[in-house]
Amino acid sequence: MDTPAVFIDSLWRGASSLRDVYRLISGEITNISPAVAGIIGRELLLRIEKASTPKIALAAYLASDGEAGNDSLIDFIDCVAILPQARFERIISNPDSLLNDPVSVEFDEYGFYALFEKRFESAFAECDEGLLLYLVKGDTPAPNTAFNADEINAAVELPGLFQKYGKILKPDSESRGESGKVATLDDFFNS
Repeated sequence: MDTPAVFIDSLWRGASSLRDVYRLISGEITNISPAVAGIIGRELLLRIEKASTPKIALAAYLASDGEAGNDSLIDFIDCVAILPQARFERIISNPDSLLNDPVSVEFDEYGFYALFEKRFESAFAECDEGLLLYLVKGDTPAPNTAFNADEINAAVELPGLFQKYGKILKPDSESRGESGKVATLDDFFNS
């Protein structure tokens, strides 16, 4: 077997979109041995961890015009992880490059990592969900992707994305009610 990165790159030969790659994997996953699926799943998990930073989260939020927030951020990062190696590394080293990358509009709830994880775990008669995650990460907690637009200077660190989508960022102070705390129903009904 080639390296996991070469395997992932090969998924993109003849594929022009994430949907094409998803169809290919979905159609061929049963032809991939559980051991190979575990190796690919491990690579995807490591890529997901590498992409799970506050700066990437903010870039994803901006590049998707606010669509990649909360649960959708997980889907966005999963889609970034399945990209060819050079494209993945470009996004990691320069998140502002998401401005012109199709992943920003193509991302969806494909569950690329989950496809390989499920195939890997199919080799075990009784297996708790998340075995691959545990084997790779142990008890290490998930990385924190929470970002505060007041703490990351998007205008400096993500100039292209900020110029095009910065309008969707509100300073933390603008999302608070009259009390100075997070807006409550009383703030809405008593204004």
